Amino acid sequence: MTIGPDPKPIRTGATLHTACVTKGPLATYKIFARVYGDEVDQDINKRNPHTTTRLKMVSFFDFMLHSFKGKEHCVVMDSAYMSDAMCLVGRYVWLFNFVGTVISSRTGAGSLGKEACLANEIVIGGHESLLFQHNTHPLMYSIWGDNKVVRTISNFHSTIVVPNGIMRKCRDPITKVRAREATEVNISEQMLAYCDTYYKIDEGNGIEAKYDLACESHLHGWSPKLSLRYINM
Repeated sequence: MTIGPDPKPIRTGATLHTACVTKGPLATYKIFARVYGDEVDQDINKRNPHTTTRLKMVSFFDFMLHSFKGKEHCVVMDSAYMSDAMCLVGRYVWLFNFVGTVISSRTGAGSLGKEACLANEIVIGGHESLLFQHNTHPLMYSIWGDNKVVRTISNFHSTIVVPNGIMRKCRDPITKVRAREATEVNISEQMLAYCDTYYKIDEGNGIEAKYDLACESHLHGWSPKLSLRYINM
């Protein structure tokens, strides 16, 4: 959740980072919550010892997941955090399985690899999968033609596509109207792992909305925004 004045809230406001359980009786239960406060946040704005440049999100996950390191948990995240560097540090140093959405410039493929991926046309709504395995590292990059193009990266999946693995309301290729009824479509195993869990954080936020600091959901006044900065103190 990002709060702050438009158009760049992460630069001038505060960003609330949370992690939750996705399976079992504690599903949606928050195990971590922290507010990121821009350049003054000294915990994040420093170079992690496992990276050659200052990758703030790797430093952030370093202490966010500290209590769970070495226990072979699986962590699902979105593209705001995910990168090839995050996957490699997570696998080799922290002993985590990582999977999540990613932007095309953070896959570890470099400029030539990015061009090769773009050269393979993916049809939106066709639910076909393109899978790219890194030459030297356990990184799998997946592109899926859902109702929009979805890109994920994983440090533990292989090139497995699950036939009829998920139900989707498909769009008509001509009218672009989404069908009322969901049908079974093919999906890669790593994309399925993401789809099965990513929504849990939003589900938990919805459950907790009535208990927010403003005592009302979706209130965007500055009082709750500023008070969130005291969570870390």
